[in-house]
Amino acid sequence: MSQLGRFAPGIAFGGRKYNSTPTPTPTLTPTPTPTPTVTPTVTPTVTPTITPTPTVTPTITPTPTVTPTVTPTPTVTPTVTPTPTVTPTITPTPTVTPTVTPTPTVTPTITPTPTVTPTVTPTRTPTPAPTATPTPTPTPAPVTVNYLVIAGGAGSSGDVSGGGGAGGALTGSVTLNPSTAYTISIGGGSAGVNGPGNMASNGGDSYISGSGISTIYAYGGGNAACDGNVGGSGGCGGGGTEDGTYPGYNAGGTSGGSGSQGGNGGHGYGSGYDGCCGGGGGGAGSAGGDASSSNAGNGGDGIITTLITTSQATTYSVGEVVGAAIKYVFFGGGGGGGGYNISHFGYGGAGGGGAGQYNGGASGSANSGGGGGGNQGGTWSRTGGNGGSGCVIISAPRAAASTTGSPVSTTNGANYVYIFKGNGSITF
Repeated sequence: MSQLGRFAPGIAFGGRKYNSTPTPTPTLTPTPTPTPTVTPTVTPTVTPTITPTPTVTPTITPTPTVTPTVTPTPTVTPTVTPTPTVTPTITPTPTVTPTVTPTPTVTPTITPTPTVTPTVTPTRTPTPAPTATPTPTPTPAPVTVNYLVIAGGAGSSGDVSGGGGAGGALTGSVTLNPSTAYTISIGGGSAGVNGPGNMASNGGDSYISGSGISTIYAYGGGNAACDGNVGGSGGCGGGGTEDGTYPGYNAGGTSGGSGSQGGNGGHGYGSGYDGCCGGGGGGAGSAGGDASSSNAGNGGDGIITTLITTSQATTYSVGEVVGAAIKYVFFGGGGGGGGYNISHFGYGGAGGGGAGQYNGGASGSANSGGGGGGNQGGTWSRTGGNGGSGCVIISAPRAAASTTGSPVSTTNGANYVYIFKGNGSITF
């Protein structure tokens, strides 16, 4: 028998095991029929029936070394046992039908990829800002205010004159419409004069006017008389004087003027020069005093107001504070009478009235409406006193929306107080 083919070590063939080191034959790479997912290790079992023929040299087809193509699966790493190169001495039989034990299909164990639930950041839908509904500005209500209106006082005249009448005074309450400007006008005091027969003018008028109200109108004081003239009429009357006859010395004199918003002027006394004198000017609260022999008449007193305090009157220079233990604020005092060679010149009335004086009458107080004081007779260079200017005070339960004319703004208790010493306006 010819030389047997080489067998791979450890391979049984024909019942015998060979361990010789084989001489490798050229490697042929067969085209395997792959199983879908498993490359099995196949150990063929061959049970040949051999009838030896002495003269037959068998054709040996060597079994190639198969290098399998391994397609790894994710989780299965197969163990591949290579088929050895066998060179058997084969007496071919007509037909060999090998019995093949198929390698079972291996179902790989698959580790599933976990389902990742993404973290979703929600899209924020902005909440729209609410539409602001504007709050309507409420229309202010009408307001009821208290007032004091004082006109300007009159000046005194030139020779043996009476006292000038105080400015008229009005007090009360009125309802003012909102958002309406109300005009404030302040009357000035008239100037005193000198010389025989020269008469001063009346004081200026003061008022509050505007839509929806009747004008609150205070008249200026009446001028003082001199040299046989009568006193002038006005808010308060001017004082009378001597009757103007010379050289007679009778008791006659002239009358004072009438006051429409205050007192009348006092009656004058005498004729000629010595001992003759003028009557007092009327005040807002009382009449002027009558003159008597050698005694001029005193000016009439004004009225008291509580719209401001005594300290406010002093601080803001309005009215006149009168009293000792108990003090009051007066407005609208009449001027005192003058005379010639007399024992007594007239006092000014409470509320800014000017006194009669030897060297020219005293002026009424500014911002009080006081009348001017009378003059000494016989010296024509001396002048009667000037009248004092008026003012307007408004007291309200709420603050004004606006003012003009720069009034004093203050409070008295729960009330808002506006003191006008010049022209202006006020709006609530």
